[in-house]
Amino acid sequence: MLNISNIQIEFEDLVLGKSSFTIPEHCVTLIRGFSGSGKTSLLYRVTLISEDTDFIYEIGNLNISKLSDREKCAFRKEHIAFVMQDNSLFEQYDVLGNMMLYADFNNQKYSHEQYIAFLNNVNLHVPLHQSIKTLSGGERQRLAIACALCKNTELIVLDEPTSFLDEENELHVFHVLRNIADIFKKTIIITSHSDHAIDISDEILEIKDKRLIEIKHYEEENHDTFSLTTKSFPHSFYQSYIRYFYKKYRNFEAGIIFFLSAALFILSVMIIHTDNSTEKSITSYQKMSENQIFVTKDTENKTVDTTLSPFSFTLDEYTVYPYIRTIGMLNNTPFPVLPFFSNNNIEDRLAAKYNDNGLYISFECYREIMNAMMNPENISIDIVIQTDEDTYETYSHPVKIAGILDSSFQSPYLSAGNSRFLYADYSMLEEIYREYGLTGKKQYDGYTIFTDNFDTYVSLSDELSKNSYGVTLFFTYIDEMKELESINRKVKIGISSLGFIVTFFLFAIIETLYTRKRSKELMMLKLNGADNREILYVLIVNASMQCITAWFFQTILLYILSLFSPISVFYYIKLAAGFIIIVYLVNLFLLNRFVKDISVEKILRS
Repeated sequence: MLNISNIQIEFEDLVLGKSSFTIPEHCVTLIRGFSGSGKTSLLYRVTLISEDTDFIYEIGNLNISKLSDREKCAFRKEHIAFVMQDNSLFEQYDVLGNMMLYADFNNQKYSHEQYIAFLNNVNLHVPLHQSIKTLSGGERQRLAIACALCKNTELIVLDEPTSFLDEENELHVFHVLRNIADIFKKTIIITSHSDHAIDISDEILEIKDKRLIEIKHYEEENHDTFSLTTKSFPHSFYQSYIRYFYKKYRNFEAGIIFFLSAALFILSVMIIHTDNSTEKSITSYQKMSENQIFVTKDTENKTVDTTLSPFSFTLDEYTVYPYIRTIGMLNNTPFPVLPFFSNNNIEDRLAAKYNDNGLYISFECYREIMNAMMNPENISIDIVIQTDEDTYETYSHPVKIAGILDSSFQSPYLSAGNSRFLYADYSMLEEIYREYGLTGKKQYDGYTIFTDNFDTYVSLSDELSKNSYGVTLFFTYIDEMKELESINRKVKIGISSLGFIVTFFLFAIIETLYTRKRSKELMMLKLNGADNREILYVLIVNASMQCITAWFFQTILLYILSLFSPISVFYYIKLAAGFIIIVYLVNLFLLNRFVKDISVEKILRS
């Protein structure tokens, strides 16, 4: 027996004053009243789908009023089946699929023969795999009742079950309901205007003048004992539901996946283009670098034209070229002699060339020679090696002038503004060192190091500086390159942020339309006892499949792109994965909000 007391229905005006009533078991109870009298609102409270909870609801030995929302969902799942005005069928399922789904709602299992028997019980004779779209209104309504039987609940509640049917189908439906109450011992509650409903009803309640009046009374003898469990849907339910859903909405799902895949691919291509542009700029800068470092004893003496202090220095993993202070006497004037190496491409920096061997003089030295009315091709320069201040020794070695350096060339060995210098091939200086027995010295005034790549060049120079060595870099655009890398990071962050915002905004619109499209379907799940957690699980599985599939297709597109361009796609695949995870997590948050806002009563009223 169902006892409801202290119930009142009120919207802007009072619809039903405080009332109490009883629904007897194993019989048909009819609730009558004119349109707008509140009978449907009363039915929503009987089925525990109303947001109004200010009344006492007792059934058998259970006080439902004291249950939590989740427990009320569990009670609805196990004990109540609801048939709505425009039927309660899931569009993506066929006849058998709908009945199996309702059986899964309450963990029921039947054979095909039993499902056929359910159809026979409601006088419906159609193939099990017939699409519900091909059923007439009366057939659909009887199938909805058969689904309610498959759920195997004590209560079957029907809201205007014949409102859209002709008289013949209406009589069929009421005859079926009477038989169900008698054969299956179900408690049936109906709202209806039809006079035919009066003929099959055992108990009749009527809402009149804002009061609930008992028109026909049924003396109840039996009393059922109700239990409550909180079993979740079986795994087979989720498998079946999601499979049928994808079959129904595969085009819409494909559209969402295509949109996400395209968005991810376009975003990846934009970032790849940004990285490539930056890489080209950095590479052009790096080509200007010869990865050459000149090391002196301390940070105070970093250049050749200052007083250098001899010191010992070794690096096991690099080739180190020692340097001894060297000057060239030209026209009785000393000029620093600086070493160049095969890596330096000195040929590209010449304004004029006379010989293959000899010294190269700076343009400022050339001007002084010309001012002295001397011919550079006929001049010999004495190279003087200066070992150290304590044991000063001078070794003279006359050398011809091989060419003139370009006027724009400034030697990194010297301080800014010092443009009077000579350049000698290091092999020449090394030969002189060897000739005078200087190659065995343990201490030299400076050391030149070449690295294999630019990153090592930067890291080694930083390490040497930290160890208080004087470090002269032959590449002066490191700050510019760092700025380029910083700009690249900012651009990538900007593109990623903008791409995320645009993609998420559009995706949120699509998902909003998508979930609204599914609002009735999800409401029907809730109506049949699914709680928020179970509905959210269905949506999470769906969203996961969308995102994973989109990422997979985007990965394939990137791989195809890599076949036509020298890019490493692994980084961009990971980047896309991070992006899709963020979209997925935010989408889960929105889905959670959406599920919480699902109101069965509001959707049914609309």
